[in-house]
Amino acid sequence: MGKIRCKCSKCECQEEFEIIDQEQLLNAIQHGRLNPKQIEFAKKRIGNMVCERCFAGKHCTST
Repeated sequence: MGKIRCKCSKCECQEEFEIIDQEQLLNAIQHGRLNPKQIEFAKKRIGNMVCERCFAGKHCTST
């Protein structure tokens, strides 16, 4: 899976990250690679177009 740039509308951090793919997440869950907290977070981020920092509301404040 390739990387994309953050598409946050509240800041312009341009952070590069990989989109969480539903199949990859299911595979990781089935093989026990994630704990329940990680699973819940990743499920909320499936297909999300903003980086983890912006998703958590910690937007870049520098210009």
